[in-house]
Amino acid sequence: MVTVEQAKGQTRKRHGVVHLLGVLCLLGGAAYTISGIRFMLSPERYDVWTAALAVLWCVGCLCGLAGMVLLRVTGTRLPGRLAFVLPFIGVGGATLVWIGNFGTPQLAEEYPIMLGVRLISIVGFLLLGIATLIVRRWGGWRNGVPLLYLCAIVVGLTTSLVANIETTVLAIGLAWIAIGYAVWSAADQG
Repeated sequence: MVTVEQAKGQTRKRHGVVHLLGVLCLLGGAAYTISGIRFMLSPERYDVWTAALAVLWCVGCLCGLAGMVLLRVTGTRLPGRLAFVLPFIGVGGATLVWIGNFGTPQLAEEYPIMLGVRLISIVGFLLLGIATLIVRRWGGWRNGVPLLYLCAIVVGLTTSLVANIETTVLAIGLAWIAIGYAVWSAADQG
């Protein structure tokens, strides 16, 4: 039998883990934002720093997703939990491709598998965003946060096509900073 003090200790520990996951997601978003600024200044620039920043972003994304799972933003039922499967597969696949890409002259985005990984991520985040909106567990501005990733892709691609400046990476990085902040700031509520 769990005592009240043990339950409070477990809750504090879980909140600490969610805070940490939110901070790591923020840092991953910041890394991708830096990468986005580098691409805006020099689109053909690719080096080990590009891959390192992308891996940091992927790890931050995985941490943000794990924080959302711990916060139960899609509820506790099976359909809500399944909403996380595709985003984890998509971001996990991107992480593996970027890690495998270290030291090669080719940008990871040029591998054919990345198209599949991106499509899985997009569909997954669409389902995750819908599930979050339906459950309304977070409340307020945080409910729509999982959809920011999709909005960032649309806004980034649109501005890239219109202004001929690569802004997609920057927009995605900023979206993940917002997701990390949402996870971090909701830790005490979860």
